[in-house]
Amino acid sequence: MMISRKIGHVTFHHDDEFKGEVIIEKGDVRLSVSMDAMRAIVAEGVRFDLASHVAKMKPADLLRRIA
Repeated sequence: MMISRKIGHVTFHHDDEFKGEVIIEKGDVRLSVSMDAMRAIVAEGVRFDLASHVAKMKPADLLRRIA
């Protein structure tokens, strides 16, 4: 079964088991991307955000998080 999610002006259509393709629509533009590629893009974004957050932390905050 296909699920549709609208985020802002973009609509995502995907299988409810998160397999196969993701169809991304914005206005008249429609793009199909494999679920594996979408996962890789999202994972890279999460890694970048986490690295940026850690880079801004003070040493004392880092030590508190580790301990």
